[in-house]
Amino acid sequence: KVMTQALSYLQLWKHDKDSWKFQKVRQTWLLKHAYDTRRIKEDNFKILLEYIKSIRGDRCRQVTLDEAKKLIQQNQGTEEKEDNRDDKDDEDDEDDDKNDEVVERNDKPVDAREKPSEA
Repeated sequence: KVMTQALSYLQLWKHDKDSWKFQKVRQTWLLKHAYDTRRIKEDNFKILLEYIKSIRGDRCRQVTLDEAKKLIQQNQGTEEKEDNRDDKDDEDDEDDDKNDEVVERNDKPVDAREKPSEA
């Protein structure tokens, strides 16, 4: 319900500014969830960006900007970790391939009459 009210508030701001009235609680919700793609879909996000540009309070705009920068830094760190994990997975895949080759070589039928060779 809160999400619906906040998104309606945003739509009203975009399409009917004469009827729109500032509501701090709606703005706070929108800014808090701005990067939650499950709650704010792309079309509403574009409107939200316009809304953020129109915010009069310098402090509010600065806090929003700081939060965006923080998320970018966190995501860059996450992407680097994922890249490292992908590299590790590739190495593991190569090791698995080598192990498969060894298994294939050792799966040759063994004649029970032959003595196993000692390595």
